[in-house]
Amino acid sequence: MTAGEIVPIEGAIRLAFRDPRWGRKLLAGSLWALVPVLGWIVLCGWCQRAFERGRDGRPPLPTFERPVKLFVDGVAGFTTVLLWFVLPVLSPLLLTLLVTSSAWGQEIALSRWYLPAALLVALVAGGVVLVSLKALPAALVGVGATGRLWAAFDLPAITRLVREAFKPLLYAVVFYLLSQALAQLALLAAVVGIVPALVWNHGLTAWMLGRVHAAHVGTPPPPIEDLLRCPGTRSS
Repeated sequence: MTAGEIVPIEGAIRLAFRDPRWGRKLLAGSLWALVPVLGWIVLCGWCQRAFERGRDGRPPLPTFERPVKLFVDGVAGFTTVLLWFVLPVLSPLLLTLLVTSSAWGQEIALSRWYLPAALLVALVAGGVVLVSLKALPAALVGVGATGRLWAAFDLPAITRLVREAFKPLLYAVVFYLLSQALAQLALLAAVVGIVPALVWNHGLTAWMLGRVHAAHVGTPPPPIEDLLRCPGTRSS
C-alpha cells in the first residue's frame, strides 16, 4: 500500500462525518477537554480506542463509554506526549528565559553574547521540535499497539518504524498540523466549534496511526473506499 492509501486524509475526513453520532461524540469529547489533566488523560484513552479502530480496519470516532477505563488507558499516551513533546519544547523556552534574565541590566554582556546565545537556543529548539515531530508519532504507535508506556522509549523499534514507515507517519503529522491550524483559525469552528474540532483532529490522527501500525506489521488495513461503502457505524 502507498502512503496515501495507508493514511487517506480526504477519505478519513469524509468517513468521520459519516458516523451518525459524530456530533454527540465530539460534544462529549469537548466536555472532557475542558477538564484540565483529568479530562486530557480521558481524551488520550479515547485516542487509544481510535488507534485500535484504525488498526482493526474499523471507522474512526469511538464513543466515550466507560470513562474510568479511558482514563486508565490514556495514562501511557498522555505521558508519552508530555515526555516526547511538551517537555522538550518547553526546555529551550525555559533556557531562553534563563539567558534573558541573566543578561538583564548588563548592557555590555547583552551586546556581546546575548544574540549568539539566543540564536543557539533557537537552533536547539528547532532541532528538538523536528526530532520530536519525527519520533513522537512512532512512539505513539508503539504505545497504542502495546498499551504500555515502555514502548515509548523503545528506541530501536521507534527508529525502525520511522525508517520503514516514514511517509505514512509524515502524512499523519501533516494532517495533524494542518487541521490544528485550521481549528485555531476557526475555519473548522464554523462547522463543529473550536474545541470539538480539536477533539476530532486528535481522534482522526490516532486512527491514522493505527492504520500505519496495521500496515507495518503486515496486515494492511482495508481501503478507505470499502469503509466508505459501509453504512454509518454506531460502534463503541
